[in-house]
Amino acid sequence: MGAGDILKGVGGFFGNVFSTRGQFLTAVQRGELAPVQKLLEADAKLVEATDAVGRTCLHLAVLQGHKEIVEYLLNKGAAVNAKDTNGRTALHAAAMKGNKEMALLLVAKGADKTLQDNDKYTASQVAYVQKHEDIADAIDGSYGG
Repeated sequence: MGAGDILKGVGGFFGNVFSTRGQFLTAVQRGELAPVQKLLEADAKLVEATDAVGRTCLHLAVLQGHKEIVEYLLNKGAAVNAKDTNGRTALHAAAMKGNKEMALLLVAKGADKTLQDNDKYTASQVAYVQKHEDIADAIDGSYGG
């Protein structure tokens, strides 16, 4: 059985409609840990999968607030500082969404707080622009000094 067959019948939604990469990214976005694990076990390179705008599976999990999947992907080698086509990292995504817990998790796992997106904004600056001052303060304060 190949990775593309794993999700047949899971929720009845996936079937053969999507590619393995599409099935994987959809499972990540939906927060479905078991299919994510099974697909990644079948093809470890899926941890590098991106969508049409260059968002990684980590970006997608962060944007949807799926902490368990974020932790799993990081443990499987997801690049914490990978950038999408807008130059945004998963930390930028957490800052945009106002997810303090996710932002601090990413920083603890090695997210570079100094990286700028294509508009020259760091994740902390994005948080301020989005009126998530507490997130910006938490990111800035996590420097420890």
